[in-house]
Amino acid sequence: MEERLADLGKGISVAGPRSLPGPRKGDGDEVLGEPARFFGRRDEILLFSEYARSVRSGWARAVLIEGEAGIGKTSLINRLLQDLGDFLVLQATGDRTETDLPFGVIGQLTRNVPDAWLAEFPLLGRGALFPSSGDSTSPFSVGAQFIRLLDELQAARPVAVVVDDMSWTDELSQRVLAFVMRRLWADRVLLVFALRTEEAALPRSACDWRRLILGVPNGHRLVLDALSLEDVVEWVEGSAGGHSPPPGTAERLHRITHGHPLYLQTVLAETAAPRLAVAPGLVPVPQPLSAALRHQFEILPADSRALLEALAVLDGWAPLRFAARLSGVEDMSAAVQPLVDAGMVRHRSDGLIRHVSLRHALQRDVILSATPARRLRELHAAAAPLVDSTSSWRHKVAAAAGASPRLASDLEQAATEAIEAGDMERAATYLLWAADLVGAREQRERLLLTAAAYLIWLDKFSRVEPLMHEVRSCGPTPLRDLVVAAFAISQGAPAASERQMARAMESAEAVPGMDWAAAMAGVWLGTHCVIEGRGEEAARFSRHVLRMNSTGRHFTRRAKINLVYSSGFRGARTALRQLEDVYAPAGRSEVDSEADRLMWRGIYRALSGELRSGEKDIVAGLELGKIAGLSMLDEFGQVHLGLVRYLSGVWDEAMISARNSIVVQSAEGRPWLYAHSYGLLACVHAGRGDVVSARRYARIADESLLGVSCLAWPVIAKATISQAAGDHRSMLDALRPLLDVPDTAGQRLLELWWVPLHAEALIECDRRAEAEKAMEHLKSLAAETPYLRLPESWLHGRLMERSGDRQAAMRLYETAVKSPVRADENPIHRASAEHSYGAALLAAGERGEGRTWLTTARDRFMAITAFPFARRCEGLLAEGEHFESSQADKLEGMTERERHVAHLVGNGLTNKEIAAELFISMHTVDYHLRNIYGKLGINSRRRLRDHMQGVGSRPALS
Repeated sequence: MEERLADLGKGISVAGPRSLPGPRKGDGDEVLGEPARFFGRRDEILLFSEYARSVRSGWARAVLIEGEAGIGKTSLINRLLQDLGDFLVLQATGDRTETDLPFGVIGQLTRNVPDAWLAEFPLLGRGALFPSSGDSTSPFSVGAQFIRLLDELQAARPVAVVVDDMSWTDELSQRVLAFVMRRLWADRVLLVFALRTEEAALPRSACDWRRLILGVPNGHRLVLDALSLEDVVEWVEGSAGGHSPPPGTAERLHRITHGHPLYLQTVLAETAAPRLAVAPGLVPVPQPLSAALRHQFEILPADSRALLEALAVLDGWAPLRFAARLSGVEDMSAAVQPLVDAGMVRHRSDGLIRHVSLRHALQRDVILSATPARRLRELHAAAAPLVDSTSSWRHKVAAAAGASPRLASDLEQAATEAIEAGDMERAATYLLWAADLVGAREQRERLLLTAAAYLIWLDKFSRVEPLMHEVRSCGPTPLRDLVVAAFAISQGAPAASERQMARAMESAEAVPGMDWAAAMAGVWLGTHCVIEGRGEEAARFSRHVLRMNSTGRHFTRRAKINLVYSSGFRGARTALRQLEDVYAPAGRSEVDSEADRLMWRGIYRALSGELRSGEKDIVAGLELGKIAGLSMLDEFGQVHLGLVRYLSGVWDEAMISARNSIVVQSAEGRPWLYAHSYGLLACVHAGRGDVVSARRYARIADESLLGVSCLAWPVIAKATISQAAGDHRSMLDALRPLLDVPDTAGQRLLELWWVPLHAEALIECDRRAEAEKAMEHLKSLAAETPYLRLPESWLHGRLMERSGDRQAAMRLYETAVKSPVRADENPIHRASAEHSYGAALLAAGERGEGRTWLTTARDRFMAITAFPFARRCEGLLAEGEHFESSQADKLEGMTERERHVAHLVGNGLTNKEIAAELFISMHTVDYHLRNIYGKLGINSRRRLRDHMQGVGSRPALS
């Protein structure tokens, strides 16, 4: 607890405008008109110039500048910006005091973008990024709009997005920036991020920036090491003011400072240039760096030290007059000049107002450690009423000399207001501060446990883990049980912890004012049971939460999601019948409730065989959620939209949706459905004959499996790989896990997908008794699911044929192939029936009609790019007679992204619509189109549309 208070005193920021540096040379790196000197780093500057030239030519670049504290990352960035005079620069700096400010850095980046530019991007507008009551805005939605904004800005001139101190940026901003970085390609956008080496892998970081930067083809990592001797010589000579330092001066400084820029700067600032020239042996070089910085601070005039103390307390940019008033300094110019000479402050101008800040966090830490605690408390107390309300809390807490029950009470009230505004993480921060300010153990533990519960709800386990020792030491209460159990479940120890959480829910509900904790426990239990495939238990917990009074909207929404999802474990039609009871009628006027209702209705309609109406609802739900920037169900909607399109035979669109689901999960930091998304990708690649990719995606799906309820997706993926290869024994083995789990574990939700596959595998493996049983089940499903009537007729025919009853088989095949084409049918089922019918006709000697049906099947398989299936038709057609081979894949040789762009052009989408669908910029769409035209030997959009007719587009309903 003492550490939290101690660290707080180092983390205060002043309110006020943060202007974004424009593209002017040297802006942001001048101190009261005197330009800061920069030496060395020639290799890095040359590399950066190459990156800038590439961006000007239309190739996005992302650069991570990494190095230890004081190594010169910020100075290098400021120097590099001098070469970007033709760029629009959007700049932000991470702040350790604002890591719980949602989208704080994104707000900095967009702050100086004119309102007119932001008008069509409602999630980026002034004040729009902060959370509202309920669930917070989705990083994925914000990222999608940020890409569109960059798309428009780069049309005028190249754009540089520069973020210093990445490890101190808030998690939501990190997720947005990671999303944007992965989606830029043929864009005039340069991303520059600076990160401390020692903080690169800190658990508080939302993203592994090293891995991310090296995982994109346009990513580059610049690691800053110590300055070379040559660099130090240049710096010493440049600092000598025209005098020539005696021989050996630079070498000695390099040896003692090890080429550390901040250390070198500190030493040179303490030593006047003439002294360097005449007495190199007397250069003071205290060891270590902290001692040098402290010595530099202590030898300053009193007013200069007072000004630095104020700046250290404010911890950020502050108007110079404001800092001077806070420090009690009357002559600003006299106080600031020694700081200019020492290189300890930097400045910027917001109109007529000068803002100053300390140049480096290491200097700030040394100043705070050298300043008496009483003096720091006085400065914090003086600053509190002068800044905005959010920053004032930090100053008030830092000004407290010990326990302060009144301040703790005020902080608890501020936490309540933050909860009402939807900012649960900030509420947790306030409660942790309050816990350190109360003397009574019971009250302290209540505040600590409440804060920990909020953080676990937000999946902020990196903040919770350091608290767990203190949490476990708390006295037995329902809240303690809830936190301990939830953390244990998150770490993979569910059994005993689940029982502990259930007890906590019951106990909390009996305590006045603890409804929220009981609801939180109920939602956690419901989610855990859903993942484990225990639908009835999940539904029981969820209904219990919904019956509680005074639960927040975020708990209610999550409970409804768990309830509706778990109802699907009894089958899609059962869930569809119960859906309206969950969402009607009170919540329909609210955007989140209506978006969720549409999404679930679409999913369950589709899984009941109503593919087209289901697709329409899912798309409507996604669009409604996109307008409001909602999170939570986008990944679920996208992957099920992909499944609908896969079953409809529109495989390129299925891949687009599966990829979009992965993009959402990555951006949101919720890899819940990777097994679904990668499993679906495996199915498409298997159907096209790309076995290597299919197996890779199936393996990822297997490794991403969270629980039994997700089992069907990787299982079906492996079965589909075997089906495409014609290996029905492996297909049957792959499907076995779905039969080995309880009937209510979630596999019934996907029966229209896997039950025909299972029946096919049994039939082709001559497992007659089991096949007859499977066909009975399929027939019962088809009675109320028209989608399954076509595969039921075809597979019944296959069963008869394998049993030797060819006449019955022919009748069933004929019924299947001559049935009217339905909007809600899987073209691969019809093509498979046509294949079986044609093959049976050939075997019966009716070669003409048999070849006709085989050709029809072949063409239908080709239309959906099911190449292995088409080749099996061609194998029969080639027996003994010449035949005209089908056209090869017209998009062969295309990358996956090029296929997607070509497919969407074939569907009539504009570049803007394609960019929105794929979450890329229009510049990147243009780039892919140029590549597509070149590979196909065409030169117009119209010719591409003509070319795409029948190639992977939605099959004609005839």
